Amino acid sequence: MGSMITLGIGKFEIDWGKNNFFTDHSALFLPSDVVQMPYYYANNVVEMKEGLARKLSSVKRRLDLLGYSPKTLARKYQEHLEMVPDYYPDVPISFEQFRSTVSSIDLEKVSLDAGFGDYDLGEFVSRYVFQDPEVRQHLPPDIEIDTDLGTFFENLDPYLTLRMLAENEKNADRLVQWRYADVVEVYCSPLRHEASELSIVGLTQQEVSHAQAQMGCEDQSLDCARRPKGQARRGNL
Repeated sequence: MGSMITLGIGKFEIDWGKNNFFTDHSALFLPSDVVQMPYYYANNVVEMKEGLARKLSSVKRRLDLLGYSPKTLARKYQEHLEMVPDYYPDVPISFEQFRSTVSSIDLEKVSLDAGFGDYDLGEFVSRYVFQDPEVRQHLPPDIEIDTDLGTFFENLDPYLTLRMLAENEKNADRLVQWRYADVVEVYCSPLRHEASELSIVGLTQQEVSHAQAQMGCEDQSLDCARRPKGQARRGNL
């Protein structure tokens, strides 16, 4: 399966990667945001490990600074629509429908418990997230939910979804969590990048080196390569 690195709120995963292909989300956090948090695995296994956590209300302000203010979201959504290959069916959800759906979700009411595990491309959203009662009730009526639609939303810029969730004040105190520990544990062996180029959690290289030394890592570097689009995913909207 490989080691997963995920960005999400509880079990509601927004983005993820595998092994050395993932997006660096450190811009959403501060070094002081490093905490112990639950990591969810198959067969209802939960382990406490290190990660980054920050309230969605604070991440909302950081997203605005990164160019994801409300006035830019429609354009970014349209740009993503234009990237869909011609051989894919048309996406049946407009930006306004997407905005209304996601901003109406109360994350406290999202369960996403049964069936948590591995999914092929497009299946996590179409067969898992969209089937949650809290999410389902806000979807446009009579929409056809299939893996093509799931694939579109699994490849959507995760900050669009995160910024829309932040529009619901009920979600303001929910913690945005970046779970990177499994990748750090595996990939702290000799890697491709120079140590001076790397920072996975917004820490200085000295702090990263100290953390790796505590883990018994011989090499003092981390691989922050971005994940390729279109890979099968475990949990994303």
